Amino acid sequence: MLLLYDNTYTGFLSAVFKAFGQTKEEIAFVKEKNFVPPVLFEVQQVATNEQQAKRVANGLQKLHPQLPKILYKAWLSERTGIDQAIYQTMRLGFKIKNNPLSLLQNDWVKQTMLAQKKVSLAVERGYQFVRFTKFTDSFYIADLEPEYNILPLIGQHFHARFAEANFIIRDKIRKTAIISNKNGWQLVELLPEQINLPLAGTDEYTRMWQNYFKVLANPQRHNTKLQQKFVPLKHRKYLTEFK
Repeated sequence: MLLLYDNTYTGFLSAVFKAFGQTKEEIAFVKEKNFVPPVLFEVQQVATNEQQAKRVANGLQKLHPQLPKILYKAWLSERTGIDQAIYQTMRLGFKIKNNPLSLLQNDWVKQTMLAQKKVSLAVERGYQFVRFTKFTDSFYIADLEPEYNILPLIGQHFHARFAEANFIIRDKIRKTAIISNKNGWQLVELLPEQINLPLAGTDEYTRMWQNYFKVLANPQRHNTKLQQKFVPLKHRKYLTEFK
């Protein structure tokens, strides 16, 4: 049986709730955006249900307080097969009535832990590599093309750091954005015209940032290999200091 859910984590947990009530052994999950009909087995559309999703999350928290957060991070990796790995990890936890993440000999657990580890690293990269460009006198924009879906995990960090500022952080791959102002922040889907909204040319803040790195740089200690280790090439597209 294939359980089809909307593209949210709440939708996924709703599908997991339904899966736990099924007697069939073979159950798979797919997001609506990834669904490609026809398929050769039964498909059920799962309606997102916040109460059911909360029951699953509460059950996981009883196994270990950090378990819901870790599984959410793994889900945000969007890796092929991660839904199944998370589901099987949950089943194992409820079976042993304990935190399943200590059982690294289990392949499902291993896949889940690897995914959340990669997302955690990507979040740290996100903290380090966001560069804002002044769009108007009171509005700033930053662009990212992260390998994993990290915007839900970095929004609060940047909102707290720039609580009085108006800014957007765009994920150019997933076409989503963090929109933040003094009243709070939210994650939204971008309209086509917003995805490629042109940014202004070099402003005073960009020049200051570039001059800062220029002053710090020591040509005699230049080490390209080491630099690429700490600032991989794939992250440099939107880094002001490399423009």
